[in-house]
Amino acid sequence: MTVELSGVVPILPTPFHEDDSVDLESVDRIVRFQSAAGVDAVTILGQLDQSTRLTTDERAAVIRTAIAAAGNVPVVVGASFGTDSPAYAAQQAIDLGAAAVAIAPPPIERASPDAAVDHFERVTGSVGAPIVLMDHPVSTRMHLSTEAMLRLLREVPGIISVRMPSLTNPQRIAMLRRGLGERSVTILTGLGALWGLLDLERGADGFHAAFAFPEVLLAVLYQFRSSNRSGARQILTKYLPLIAFEQQSSLALRREILVCRGLLASSHGRESSASPDTEARAQVRDLLDAVFPGETLSRPLDVTASRPFLVNI
Repeated sequence: MTVELSGVVPILPTPFHEDDSVDLESVDRIVRFQSAAGVDAVTILGQLDQSTRLTTDERAAVIRTAIAAAGNVPVVVGASFGTDSPAYAAQQAIDLGAAAVAIAPPPIERASPDAAVDHFERVTGSVGAPIVLMDHPVSTRMHLSTEAMLRLLREVPGIISVRMPSLTNPQRIAMLRRGLGERSVTILTGLGALWGLLDLERGADGFHAAFAFPEVLLAVLYQFRSSNRSGARQILTKYLPLIAFEQQSSLALRREILVCRGLLASSHGRESSASPDTEARAQVRDLLDAVFPGETLSRPLDVTASRPFLVNI
């Protein structure tokens, strides 16, 4: 499958049952939901959460289930988090049908640009698959300067997309866009699209984010691409409290939102953080009631009258 990653690419969590087993039914359900919403691709095993605690067999089961559920929607598989061998994890994902693999810089304190280039060349050289560069210094502990990232993109032609936060340098997206020249690489912004419209104005092609309401991001992007920036700003402003809440909340609370959407059976996870208590669950539900009064959250929402996505599953 030829893949060009732009638009909206949600990063999906790995669901678990209360007994710690992987919940493949929820994997199927959430991927089908994203496909029905009209996203451009989905990313699985791309978060520093439960995917770090999966066995090789569990990873394979999640990948198979997601690809079967995705239909014609490309599936990107994280191959850096939770594995000692990104090259092996990437090859496993491609063998199982992934359209691309997401690779982060090596988690080395103060690693040099040479080390980053060597890391990506080893993975792409052994796999030969499309690569998404996952720039996330908080988790990898490696900060890639704009110059180092441009060097990576020049020397590793397998990288087709960059997923980057704009927190450390708001102008970084614009600097990267200018430096790319004729190089065909998409830039997708993360951090739950917290600075969504600003990032689009700086040159981002869309969103690669773990936000539970992709239809909101689709609507923002549609309005922006239609040269209706005021409409894009109006939509984003309406849902900004929810985006901000997701960014400051725990993984368990993010999952609780997906439980409220009927996409996950449980907010339970294997990570050390506790499951949300009764008070936290009530807080999530109060917020959703305030942002989506009277809405049925179990299907893609009609957040704008002009939209490029489906409303019914």
